[in-house]
Amino acid sequence: NTSSIIKPNSQLNNEYEKILFRKIWLIFEHSICELNLNKNRHLDQLIMCSIYLICRLNMFPVQFKDIIRVYKLTVSKNEKN
Repeated sequence: NTSSIIKPNSQLNNEYEKILFRKIWLIFEHSICELNLNKNRHLDQLIMCSIYLICRLNMFPVQFKDIIRVYKLTVSKNEKN
């Protein structure tokens, strides 16, 4: 379950989850449009960094390696399809 990485004890309500995903998107969008961080980077990297930032700011006990692990699982699953 890829979304479980940002759910402490899987107890986030739907509205709070939407808020978090919106924040992740805003950070991602800002990093591309305003900061021009997309040079020499893959979009996947920026998305993962955005997820990590929002998790840390909201005091979720997430390590970046966990996000990378879930990402790799997702990519390998999609390649098989």
